[in-house]
Amino acid sequence: MRCLLDKGVIRRATEGWIRQSVGEPLLAEQQQAVTILTTCPFELCVSAELYHILTHIVEAPFSGRALDQVIVLWPTRYQKRWARRLRWFGFTREDAKILAYGSFSTDENREVLGVNFVITCDRALRDKYGLDFPRIRHEFAAMTENLRLPYSNASLPAVLTLEEFMA
Repeated sequence: MRCLLDKGVIRRATEGWIRQSVGEPLLAEQQQAVTILTTCPFELCVSAELYHILTHIVEAPFSGRALDQVIVLWPTRYQKRWARRLRWFGFTREDAKILAYGSFSTDENREVLGVNFVITCDRALRDKYGLDFPRIRHEFAAMTENLRLPYSNASLPAVLTLEEFMA
């Protein structure tokens, strides 16, 4: 089982570790994010873009701690195409990209394709995905039916909030 963490989850974990370091209590989402990153039995993943941001652009405290717990996923051949189609449903560019990573991404060794779950702090993203899921599933099936292996075996991830994942 693989979980793709969006930037909000990494942000909440980092905020939580900062609060812990100064002896402050953690907010609920911060505690959930820290718990996921430190105790989750599943493979935790982040997008290549988020990895790049955390390693080259910002010097966020404790970001190294988060990166020690995750696998970096790279876009595959159909990731951009699927992200464009998700935009048709009204998803933002960033949300469409993370959802497309859920189906069309791989690790450095190209041993995996996609993830089982996308974990987010964005309830609006989760709600929109759930509301439009029947149409998304139909469009996804139409796109993947004529692709070659392994892409024809791609699947749609479940999208869960931190709270739902922890329940």
